[in-house]
Amino acid sequence: MAKETTRLIKIAAKLEHELLAAAIRGACSPSIVDPKELSKIGRIVHASLIQLSKNGLTAPFKLATIFTDCISNRGAPEEDTRQFLRTVQECYSTKDHKVLLKVAKEKETLVKILNEASKQLSSGDVGLRKFQEITEKQQAASDPPKSMSERYKDYDGTPHEGLSIPSFPTITKAARGVQGVWVVGGYEGVGKSTFALQLALELQVYHKVLYYDIDGTGETWMVYRVSQAVGKESFQERTKSIFYRESIESLDSDLITFPPPTVLVIDSIQTLPYQVQQRRSSVDGWLNTFKALTNKGYVIILISELSREGEYKESSGINYAGTVNIELQEDQDMLAVNFKKNRHGPQKGHITSLVRNAQYPYWLEEV
Repeated sequence: MAKETTRLIKIAAKLEHELLAAAIRGACSPSIVDPKELSKIGRIVHASLIQLSKNGLTAPFKLATIFTDCISNRGAPEEDTRQFLRTVQECYSTKDHKVLLKVAKEKETLVKILNEASKQLSSGDVGLRKFQEITEKQQAASDPPKSMSERYKDYDGTPHEGLSIPSFPTITKAARGVQGVWVVGGYEGVGKSTFALQLALELQVYHKVLYYDIDGTGETWMVYRVSQAVGKESFQERTKSIFYRESIESLDSDLITFPPPTVLVIDSIQTLPYQVQQRRSSVDGWLNTFKALTNKGYVIILISELSREGEYKESSGINYAGTVNIELQEDQDMLAVNFKKNRHGPQKGHITSLVRNAQYPYWLEEV
């Protein structure tokens, strides 16, 4: 395997002088810049700052001390070093150090994006989500942290309520609404997809819904099921905010087109694309991706098969990923809804039972 190379970009002379001036004054660490991105004299001054720090000196450093170290210990050309440090000194009052840090971080982000683009083009595995993650991390690093008291000045102690499911009032109440990651588990053919489709039909009233039919039901049969759930006369109104996808490959571009709060239905997690030799770690990777999306405001509904032992197939991480973990079980002519996990509510175990509507066979009703 070819060794992965990291691209470095030489920074402009003006920015180089300003960043080193900030490091000399103690406004930022010398590590804010990679020495390979500096000019020859810039690298010598940078090395001097590192060594002086190791010797026990602290910023602000005296320019005379840096000059002596560069000349005596690093063989720097005297006149070039003197002129370089004069230019650095002129930058002492040109910019606020916070602005300098922001510029340096933005440059660092751009380099990371270029390196990621090169890596993806070399491997052929192209995904836009990684670029979005890089820019979001840069933004998060740039924003000053706020305490909880600052962020929640007007909090009145009322617990957060998620999205209501009008046709499932008991489930809504027990779970405090749909929020976070919902895992809908059950054995093959029990009605998981029917249940999840009804959630999509109900939640599209509030937000756009992306339905990833990775299990292979097919759009034609999905249309039929919706018509059998809400009636042909209501099909257009009840699907105007549902967007069908037959694979997860469009996820990266979808997240750009559909910002939060959007609902993502994944049917099913066992049919997501994986690396064959690392199937379990790949499942956990998908789970981490979906959990991270909920932190941005997305709502995730995952459908999962159960093993013969009654556990989620492929990874125990599925159990930990869920905000609400639902297990559907056949109970004579009914479908029992059991909460295996309920992060935001006290109720667990059997919550309610569902039956199919006599007129609309793909519509479930609480008993």
